[in-house]
Amino acid sequence: MTYSSSRIRPGWLRGTGLILGAVVGAFWLFFALASHGTDLAGVIEVLAFGAPILALIISAWRWPVAAGALLIILGLVYAGVVAGPSRGTENPIVFLLLPIPVLIAGILILLAECRRE
Repeated sequence: MTYSSSRIRPGWLRGTGLILGAVVGAFWLFFALASHGTDLAGVIEVLAFGAPILALIISAWRWPVAAGALLIILGLVYAGVVAGPSRGTENPIVFLLLPIPVLIAGILILLAECRRE
């Protein structure tokens, strides 16, 4: 049996991107609140990491192209923050858990829209 990439349905790509983004955003919201509570550091971490991801995932239902592109940009920004020159690569698991799933979610949402047209 041969596999053709044209058999992948746009709904599956978009749904996977939305679910991945929602899980990552919810994880970072939980992580920020569990590690810092509701003090200033926790609120800043929620506003910097979890809330933008979830806001873009929610907006992807209405504006998938814009939200997908912004998720990719956000993933690149997070990659720069996590792996920037001042941070180094002391903890590679953070690099795997923050920017890469956001990038993949944005790419899947955009691919779904490209296939839809």
